[in-house]
Amino acid sequence: MKPFKRITIKAIMCCLIFCAFSQNTSAQESTKSWLDPLHLETSFEAGSPFKKMMPFGAKLDLNYGIGNRLSIHAIGQADHFVPKNGMTVDYNKAINIGGGLGFKLFPKSKDFNNFELRADVTTTVNSTDLKNTTYSAGIYWYGESSKRGITPVIGIGYKFRDYRNEGFSNYSGYYVSLGLRF
Repeated sequence: MKPFKRITIKAIMCCLIFCAFSQNTSAQESTKSWLDPLHLETSFEAGSPFKKMMPFGAKLDLNYGIGNRLSIHAIGQADHFVPKNGMTVDYNKAINIGGGLGFKLFPKSKDFNNFELRADVTTTVNSTDLKNTTYSAGIYWYGESSKRGITPVIGIGYKFRDYRNEGFSNYSGYYVSLGLRF
């Protein structure tokens, strides 16, 4: 089986597992605090193949809800760009930091949990051949976390990477994100 197909099948299986176990695990309820809208998300992202390369990476997202619809995000992301032969080496990875905004589609609905549109921009901070500025937009689903529990986060979207080095063509493609929200 090709490496791209294996990663896609694993991503779909993880998505189904997260959906099946979307129950909250939480401690006792407490009074409201200004920290209640503060959340930390960790996720794994895999992108669609482009010019015999497939991007994947780990993402750390610290977000804060403003009101019942808007959220701001501080993002750190480590990306690997895997060539068709599957070899990963130091020169085909990048570490990006940036920020973004989110907008909840159904803020008070118990039927839909939370669907959020997100847009963000990140840029490379380490010295690498793959320096880039990444623009992404996607829709994310996460379970209700009013009791400060751990919930799954599932996202799909579109990314555009503008490479700043000559010899690299810009990347554009879809991505799938699977993770946990604390």
